[in-house]
This record gives sequence, structure tokens and C-alpha cells, in this order.
Amino acid sequence: MSLNEVLIVIVAMVHYLINLCIWIVFLEVLLGLIFPHSALRRLLFALTNPVLQTLRNTFPLVYKNRFDFSSLALILALQFIDMTLIKGLDSYVRNL
Repeated sequence: MSLNEVLIVIVAMVHYLINLCIWIVFLEVLLGLIFPHSALRRLLFALTNPVLQTLRNTFPLVYKNRFDFSSLALILALQFIDMTLIKGLDSYVRNL
């Protein structure tokens, strides 16, 4: 395997990891609305809360008047990283 192929695999793995994180956050929000006391929701909350709490503490506007926008902010940030950095790296590595 050449270095180019290894880099393509690494970029693809990071892309899939970002998408997995987005789905975990989305499922945690959805389960919080539908089944707030389920075991799966508590597990997803335990996975996402450290990052979301950091966002809430760093940017106080994401948690304003009982509306918590930290999940939306995290999903948008992950989408931005995926669309700019990962897609840019992917096109760069494929053109090496």
C-alpha cells in the first residue's frame, strides 16, 4: 500500500467518525424528546454531555432561557469540519 492509499483510508475513517458523532448527538436529542428516561438515552447522554457541557460553558448563548442549542451548535460545527477540512483533504490526497 502506498502512502497515498493510506492517507485516503485515514481521511475516510475521520469522515465516518464525524458522521457517527453527528448521529449520536442527533439520536440523543431525539430520544430525549420521545423517551427521556430510557437506558439508551442515558448512555448517549453520557457520551455527548462532556462535549456539550464544554460548549454551554464556553458559549453561554447556546443555552439561553431554557432552550439548549448546544446540540445544534455541535452538529453544525462537525458538519463544517467535515465539509471543509475533510473534503478538502480528500481532494488533495486523491490528487497527489
